[in-house]
Amino acid sequence: QMVNSGTTSSAACSAALQAQPKGPAAAMAAATANDRKEEGEKSSAPRLAEEDLVFFRVRLSVEGYPQAVCVQRLHKLTGSVVRPPSGHSGIIKSEEAVAVCGQREVAFDHLAAGQLRAVPGDVVTFCIPEAESKIGVQMVAPPVDPHARMVCLASTERPQGTVLGCFTLDLPRTRSDEGPAAWEAPNLHLPCHAFGDKLVLAGLPSDLDEAELLKFFSKQGANTAIVAHARTSSFASITFPGTPEVARFLSRVAHAYADEKGTLIARLMPKKLDMEQMPTLPALPAPNLSTSSATGEDLDAGNLMVTWSPLVLAVGYTVELRPVNVGSSSSSWLSVDVTSKKLGCSSNRFDFNCSSCVVNSLQIGTAYEARVSYFTDCNTMSEASDPSKPCL
Repeated sequence: QMVNSGTTSSAACSAALQAQPKGPAAAMAAATANDRKEEGEKSSAPRLAEEDLVFFRVRLSVEGYPQAVCVQRLHKLTGSVVRPPSGHSGIIKSEEAVAVCGQREVAFDHLAAGQLRAVPGDVVTFCIPEAESKIGVQMVAPPVDPHARMVCLASTERPQGTVLGCFTLDLPRTRSDEGPAAWEAPNLHLPCHAFGDKLVLAGLPSDLDEAELLKFFSKQGANTAIVAHARTSSFASITFPGTPEVARFLSRVAHAYADEKGTLIARLMPKKLDMEQMPTLPALPAPNLSTSSATGEDLDAGNLMVTWSPLVLAVGYTVELRPVNVGSSSSSWLSVDVTSKKLGCSSNRFDFNCSSCVVNSLQIGTAYEARVSYFTDCNTMSEASDPSKPCL
């Protein structure tokens, strides 16, 4: 018969029972060896800091909970994006990768970067798990085609306000209402854009407020949340301390967080196709409509000039006009043709560097009003602006 000390683990007890037919000495030796193995795992675990990248195994604890073991810190490498993934693997060039995998260029795919829209020249951090030795696993040879994982934006030369990510946020509801109804609300699927130090969410329900949004986003490092209700949609602006915090948010496709009633998981999902068919960004200010040119000269009769505020994130604009009929219902909006500068049904767009146009061949003696919409490089569009003041 063998008596185990109170500090002997359940795994050690199991090892001792299996060795017991060989005698008490063998059972005690098996228990001691197992304890030493577990102590070795604990003592070999590296000191970890926030944002470290690690490889680990999972086993159940005595209480039945998943537990990380054989934790190993991975090398966090830095490199520059040569080619973003688009129908084929992207390429990162890194001198630091030579010491890990023997190559300067490492492939990566969309999944490795979460919902980040990488562009050439972006400086990113990443790891190459298959190129590093693992505890208990012998590597025969370095991988022939190493792939980068956990790609995260470190810095970029893109102008402030350009789109860093365009995706759908799968967000659980965290209302504090009492009763089962609070947990029966389905997850929200919100169109989301990321640029600079902000996220912009669209399609918010009327009962979603800043407090509920901050239950999730404050745990991701956000400072403030502002909700605004517009004509066709409701939007929210989430502000972070800077681009690095937004980049970390984009690099992970799943974010676990806790509220008063349990642990919830929000997911960053690919952009839905219907995001290209509906307004998912706030409108521009109302444009200005006048009978004078940019130099102050009077335009010919039947011509009007439309001027609007340009945006860094816009890659194109649509300008629409309609006659103002006093005492009757408003007429339909008609797009301005980019080439002829006449009203028609075409949906072509003015370039990103355009902020005004002269519309000709209008009805003389008729007052008009104008509105403008903008488009991004991920094929999403804004809500149309408020109409300008009528101009005759």
